[in-house]
Amino acid sequence: MMALVIFMALGLNACEDKFVETAYKTLNTMAVFYDSTMTAAGDLYSQGKLGDTPEANEATKQKIVAAGKIYKASHAVAVDALAAYKRSEMMPGMKIKAVLALTALLEQYDDFVALATSVKQLHQNRQVDPAISEASRKTLAVH
Repeated sequence: MMALVIFMALGLNACEDKFVETAYKTLNTMAVFYDSTMTAAGDLYSQGKLGDTPEANEATKQKIVAAGKIYKASHAVAVDALAAYKRSEMMPGMKIKAVLALTALLEQYDDFVALATSVKQLHQNRQVDPAISEASRKTLAVH
């Protein structure tokens, strides 16, 4: 992932607008993935299926919430850095800051994807009732 961001940064001097567009699309895709993961985790938590015991269910929820908060903070920094870059009329120094923020976000995203994969496996194995998705998202209280 980090190589992708560096590649994007190095090859974009002539097409700065494309960099911004691609970065925003990437950030949006990551946000959708985050929301889907947290919804699935909330479904499982509400049904007591994040662990074999109530204590394990709660512990797993806390782990997911903690990872989600770290990811959301990194995502917000990347969005802010990209917005600052765009507002600064694409000054080279701001581009470096935006690339560094995106790189840091991608590192957090990799960790979040690993966690999401385990949630997805639980979700597939435990037949979650989709009717409680919205309520369970609020239960996790990450948003």
